[in-house]
Amino acid sequence: MPEFDIIKQYFRPSAKSSCVAVPNGDDAAVLTLDLPNVLSVSRWYQPGNPDDAKGSFQECQDQLKRLFNQINDTPAQPVALLMNLVLPEEKPDFLGAISQAINKFSSRHHLPLIGGDTTSGNYQV
Repeated sequence: MPEFDIIKQYFRPSAKSSCVAVPNGDDAAVLTLDLPNVLSVSRWYQPGNPDDAKGSFQECQDQLKRLFNQINDTPAQPVALLMNLVLPEEKPDFLGAISQAINKFSSRHHLPLIGGDTTSGNYQV
C-alpha cells in the first residue's frame, strides 16, 4: 500500500491543533509556537513481534508512556506528536495496533498526531 494510503487509513491526524499553521502535506507541517523555548524529544524502538497485534499495541503504549515521562521530567509543555514509521511490508494488524495505541495516547493526553513520515525498511516506530 502506498505511503499516503497507509497514512489516510491508519494515521489521519487525530485532532486539530492550534499550533499547526499549515497542515502536513508531503512529510512536513508549519507550526506556530508561542513559547519562549521549544524542545523536541525523540524516542524510537524496534517492535518485538510485528505479527502480534496485541503485543504491538501494548509495546507502543509503553514506549509512549516512557516518552511522556521523559518530557514530564523537563519544564517543557508538550503540544503535539509526530511519528515516523519504517515498515518492510504492510501488516494490517500491526498498523491497526500502532494506530490504536497512538490515538488512545493522543486522546488521553490531548496531544494530536500532526504528521510524521512513513517509509520502507526494517521495522521502527
